[in-house]
Amino acid sequence: MAVAGAISRAAWALYCAACHLYQFVCDTGYYYLFTGTAPKKWRDYNGVMSWKQGIVAGLLITLVVAFISPASQWLFHTVISPEYFSNVRAYAVAQNMMSSEEAAAYFNLPSYIKQSVLGAVVMGTVTSVIVAFFLRTRTRP
Repeated sequence: MAVAGAISRAAWALYCAACHLYQFVCDTGYYYLFTGTAPKKWRDYNGVMSWKQGIVAGLLITLVVAFISPASQWLFHTVISPEYFSNVRAYAVAQNMMSSEEAAAYFNLPSYIKQSVLGAVVMGTVTSVIVAFFLRTRTRP
């Protein structure tokens, strides 16, 4: 089924938003940076954790998420929604957002796997720094 003309633009936007939400929650695991780092502060560091220790803990979680990310992309785009790429390519071309060649180059599994791994590493690193900042033990003068 070709998406172009089959559903409204608002419905397609909602579908795309749901896909991105899925990728955010399942692929990157930002939530686990906090829920994984906070207990580590109490379990491994007796409630006293430096900013560096928090960053290292967050980066370890980031590496696990980045490692799992390709399998998650494969599962979603091969098993859960196998028509996703053909539908999004057809829609992008029908809406004159890009040419057929550009859509084929961008909307494919290898491209999405690269994006998810890179996104997991970059956003996981940024999130690790931010979470570690708030979880660090502050010394009082």
